[in-house]
Amino acid sequence: EAARAGEEETADAGEAPPPPPPAEAYPPFHFGVVVGNEDETVTGKKMQLLPGQTLKVGRYPKSAVALTAMGVSNAHLEFRLLTAAGQPLLLPTGGEAQLGIRDVSANGTGLAQPGEQAFTRLAKDADTPVCDGAIVAVPMRLRPGQKQTLFSVHFGTDDLPISAPTLAAEPEPAAAGKAARDAALRPPSPAPPPKKAKKASKEKDKDRDKEKAKEREREERERQEKEEKEREQAKELAKEKAAKKADKDKGKKTKRKAVSQSESESEAAGKGRRKDEFGRSGRDKAKAKKKRKKGSSASDSSASRG
Repeated sequence: EAARAGEEETADAGEAPPPPPPAEAYPPFHFGVVVGNEDETVTGKKMQLLPGQTLKVGRYPKSAVALTAMGVSNAHLEFRLLTAAGQPLLLPTGGEAQLGIRDVSANGTGLAQPGEQAFTRLAKDADTPVCDGAIVAVPMRLRPGQKQTLFSVHFGTDDLPISAPTLAAEPEPAAAGKAARDAALRPPSPAPPPKKAKKASKEKDKDRDKEKAKEREREERERQEKEEKEREQAKELAKEKAAKKADKDKGKKTKRKAVSQSESESEAAGKGRRKDEFGRSGRDKAKAKKKRKKGSSASDSSASRG
């Protein structure tokens, strides 16, 4: 039953393990991890391994240990059993197995064995034995704003710790000799009264005030120059608008003059035509009158001859 439980718990880790031996022939390796999450909560998980099996840790939700921190790969690291020589234990041999860890990530994995005050970056795709109480850090390469996630490894089936994992503090150097012990037992000396501000400090304050005054003057000068520039630009813009308006008015005036001249020429031409027509009409009337008069004279002559 323990072997079957191990199979069920590691089935989601990604790799299909070979058929494990009976539990009575090779008992599973029991261990657990305690994770210090980004939200300052602590979670623990118990697991077990058989030869040939692999447990994955990463951002993939179905990992044996699923992490959520940014920078952690979907498949970041793996747990597997190793031989005493540090090689992957694929089949039960009857010898004693040890827990191993392998980094398979892009941003690296750190390991601090019990008692160590710093993390050592693991070589990628290489198996490293893990001791009971070791602390793992992921990722090792961080971008701005990212934080490492730490989790501790604990062997056996006992209850897991409920506190977040932390590195061991550096031991304080031991006091040497009787003089050191006496100094430790001696009451602390009263703190000396605060010293008055030195002249150098006053000079520094004056220099700072001068620098601030110069900075204010420079800002005021830049502001005035900017306003003067804006006024000049406004004047130039007004001149351009006035020139455009004058050109436009001049064009309208020229157009009106041309129209007026055309109208005058048309009117003069009309008067000339009317004068010609009136002259022709007068000449036609004179001719008709003369013709009528001539006709009348001829009629009178004929009547006289008769």
